[in-house]
Amino acid sequence: MGRLLDGLGEDHIFWGTDTPIFGPPHWAIQAFQAYKIPDEVIEKNKYPQLTDQAKEKILCHNAARVFKIDIKAAKKAVEGDLLYKLRMDGNPLPVTVDTTRLRR
Repeated sequence: MGRLLDGLGEDHIFWGTDTPIFGPPHWAIQAFQAYKIPDEVIEKNKYPQLTDQAKEKILCHNAARVFKIDIKAAKKAVEGDLLYKLRMDGNPLPVTVDTTRLRR
């Protein structure tokens, strides 16, 4: 990660996963959010620090900028999607869904 930050800069790094193959990537995203380049590695190689701002760009804002995605509009559209509300990936639902009405 230090080499990427040093060579490309935080504005040119995208997050990617094999989500369709391995399932929801929340565990990997949480690990990346918690990751810190060790201080001795930064000092030895003169790498920039991987800040929270850089992580946010890598996880979201860089791709949104390149693909011209309005993040607020996209979030609103996704949160209204029934499949999003019914997902079973261990994350809390943004709203309560009455699944008894879905059964026939």
